[in-house]
Amino acid sequence: MFLKKLTNTAFNQLTRYWFKKLRLKKYRLKKYKSTAVFLIFLTASVCNTFATDPSPQVSVSLNNNSTHQENLNARKPKHPATVTALLKQSWTDYKAKHITNAGQIIDLNTQTTTSEGQAYALLAALWVNDRETFDLVWGWTQANLRTAKSAPLFVWQWGKGTDGQQKITDQAIATDADQDIALALLIADKIWKAPAYRQEALSIIEGLWAQFVKETPAGFIVLPGHWAKQPETQPDAANRLTINPSYFAPYAYAVFAEVDPEHPWQKVIEDGYQLLGQVLTQTKTGLPSDWAFLDLHTPKQGKDRVDSNAVQLFTDPLDERSDFGYEALRVYWRLSLDQLLQQMTVKKTSRTQQRFLNKNLNIKKTPLWEALKHKQPLPLSLTWDGSVRYPHQNALPLAGSLLPALNLIDKKRAATLQHHLVIPALLDVDRLQYYSYNWLWFGMALSHQIDDVTGSNLLLHQSALKALTEIFTLHEQPSGN
Repeated sequence: MFLKKLTNTAFNQLTRYWFKKLRLKKYRLKKYKSTAVFLIFLTASVCNTFATDPSPQVSVSLNNNSTHQENLNARKPKHPATVTALLKQSWTDYKAKHITNAGQIIDLNTQTTTSEGQAYALLAALWVNDRETFDLVWGWTQANLRTAKSAPLFVWQWGKGTDGQQKITDQAIATDADQDIALALLIADKIWKAPAYRQEALSIIEGLWAQFVKETPAGFIVLPGHWAKQPETQPDAANRLTINPSYFAPYAYAVFAEVDPEHPWQKVIEDGYQLLGQVLTQTKTGLPSDWAFLDLHTPKQGKDRVDSNAVQLFTDPLDERSDFGYEALRVYWRLSLDQLLQQMTVKKTSRTQQRFLNKNLNIKKTPLWEALKHKQPLPLSLTWDGSVRYPHQNALPLAGSLLPALNLIDKKRAATLQHHLVIPALLDVDRLQYYSYNWLWFGMALSHQIDDVTGSNLLLHQSALKALTEIFTLHEQPSGN
């Protein structure tokens, strides 16, 4: 361990020496590029003789041991002058890497396409005003992921079947994608004045309510899929409903309430915040879990309170479903967007909602805060009681989702995370996996909008849809160094 640290230190010091010696400013990089590359390569080779696995240079990043390793120590492309330029540049790079000419998004690690990935692309295309890509992605999604059985919703996975043909490989529905798709279509109608988008969105919203919104003794919930209602092979499983905290999208439900007034979407928001609060109180870390379950035997207490036993975790040490992992990390981004939306609308936030945002969005009592405070790797894959299940998990998507939440409570630390990790990662999309890219990109975009909206004279809107349309409209802002 000592030798490894020593060689890493030597590499860092020698690298700094050569750059200082050659005075490699941006405007002189081209002139000395060959010399610099040779000297740094020589330095790395010498150090690598003694330590073959150097630590990452960014203290809040983690290694990813998958096939497509994301290495932030690689060369950095030219730094765009503004956040908007950076987002547009990385979006262009992402399209070239992951989006076919037909509008299909392919995860290169798994060689599959998901409704989630299609939904992410629709939202990103809105943010950069890329209607051509939006229409391509929407067209492919309708043609290939919507079946007679799933309509008006979408099956979640497409890939190579056992016969070698490209086809639907899983008929299940993942409602997080359908929610995002419906919201994207409603905003697209506002931006591009295309009523056909709105009609499609209304159809999806109606399908979501009919098939997946369920009233329980603990209130209204949106089920993650049809399978969540099926009994598991466990005692009393028929009286349980599986829930995914990261599927909770209150900002979308606020818009759905405006366009679909026949259904109580506002109650979905109210009850969802209470249920999510219960998840956070069940974990010893104060972090959300990937999955939990709702005990249907537990009655609701009073008008505005869910019994603390209604939501329960999968606490078997071998069961990973209640870990803080790649599902749960999205909670912070979704709640940050909802908090920004609340600041931009005239309608007052409910007491339940505001109490939750004040108490639970603040990460200062979680292991995440300790990691940021001491510039340690962001923890991911934590069990519900705080143990690390898998060391060295790739935490880039967590950094992206966390960025806007951090920006709401501590702009200094948010700026550190953004400039030392998020921006360098987005500058080299070729080295990013599909999931990491999306949450880094969304985190950067939303954090930018938090700065843009709260840093100016706040314009209040009567409509949540109008407010979200403003949020999904990028303006120029320096990206920093």
